[in-house]
Amino acid sequence: AWLKLPETVPAEAAEAPRLSPIDPRLRDTLLIVLTAFVVVASIQQSVAFYVQDTGGLDAAATAARVGQAMAALALVMFLTQGAVAALKPDPRLLIPLGATIGGAGCLVLALWPAQTGLLLAHALLGLGFGAIIPGLQGRASLAVGPEEQGATGGLVAAGMAAGYAIGPVFGTSLYTVLPVLPYLVGAGLMAAVVILTLPALLQSAGAPDDGERSGTA
Repeated sequence: AWLKLPETVPAEAAEAPRLSPIDPRLRDTLLIVLTAFVVVASIQQSVAFYVQDTGGLDAAATAARVGQAMAALALVMFLTQGAVAALKPDPRLLIPLGATIGGAGCLVLALWPAQTGLLLAHALLGLGFGAIIPGLQGRASLAVGPEEQGATGGLVAAGMAAGYAIGPVFGTSLYTVLPVLPYLVGAGLMAAVVILTLPALLQSAGAPDDGERSGTA
């Protein structure tokens, strides 16, 4: 493609704007992205050990149970993101709502490690994170100008990748201290996301003209 395809980017657009992860417009959003994906990755990395240890299962039974749970998470997340794309709700609502549901999933996983609880927890996690992800992407997009959309998308993707890099080490480290700890800490981090984002949601609810203004996250 590099050798054969002609260049189609206009010369004036070749110099893309650069954004910093600590840009005040994006800083809080990127912190939430990192936190959410640390929680997701820590659960995914430790849950098989948790299921096996709490249930006294062999490797085959553990793989079957965890596979069903991951399938439930993926299916619910897919359906949730499809519904969000169709309904286009306010990103400021999606983030605390999704964090509340995701936190509930973490608590169910901590308190009910049997198969029914495992499936319910992962369905809640799929619903919660299926709302959080488009909410974060929308919040980041609304915070910047049209010429900064590409750079912003790159920073959000980098935050997700960083969460997946940190989460497995974070989750398994907690697990070695206490098997239930990754899920309790995950619930606490989701509660922190709700606390961080709720003021903006309440502020928007109290401002009737806020929906008419553009460029506000």
